[in-house]
Order: sequence, then C-alpha cells, then structure tokens
Amino acid sequence: MNEDLAQKAIAAALKASWKDAVNLNKQILKKDSKDVDALNRLARAFSEVGEIIKAKKTAKKVINIDPHNTIATKALAKWKELRKGEKTNPSKFSARAFSGRTRQNQDCFSAALRRLWQGNCQP
Repeated sequence: MNEDLAQKAIAAALKASWKDAVNLNKQILKKDSKDVDALNRLARAFSEVGEIIKAKKTAKKVINIDPHNTIATKALAKWKELRKGEKTNPSKFSARAFSGRTRQNQDCFSAALRRLWQGNCQP
C-alpha cells in the first residue's frame, strides 16, 4: 500500500501537483512516521507551496533520523535564506518542463528526476 501511495506522491510531484503531493506523503507518514523518502518528498512539496517553515522542519526530521541524508542537507542549505510564504525557484529539471512529452519520454524523465532528487546520478 505504501509503495502505491509513494508512486502516486512521486507522480503528483512530477506533475507539479504539490498540494496532492503534500496530502499523499502525509498519508504515508501516518503509517510510518520515519519514512525518510516520504519526509524528503513532503519537505520538497511544502517548499513548492510556500510553506517554507514546514519544509525546513520536515527536512530537520529527516536529519534527526538519518544525520547523513544528503537530500535533506542540500534542501536545508537551499532553503536557508527563504522565509515563510516564499517559494523555491523552479528547477530547470522541473516536471513542468516535460509536461508535453510522450508517455514513454515522461517515464524516462520521471526515473531520471527521481534519481536526481535522491542524489543518485547513476543510470
């Protein structure tokens, strides 16, 4: 079940449906409050909807669970100067950039974006 929710949360983020991504990741965390992947996704989604304080708190939870988590560490560094209500600048690798692609290309881009978001640049 969590794997299905995780895929839905990833899909929501890739479509830039950040409110849906927030809700889906919260559902995952109700079942496992220490799911680092869901926490990282939730932090990102919070940042995209302008909830920067929640994004920072969520990333700090990740660090408390996994002190060497590079995703949370990089996110906190990126968000250091942002204040409540501010949004992050969209990445040039944003899912919105690929929204007009074919389904096959979207799957390829989705996999690549997931690897980048997880800090794994290996094919």
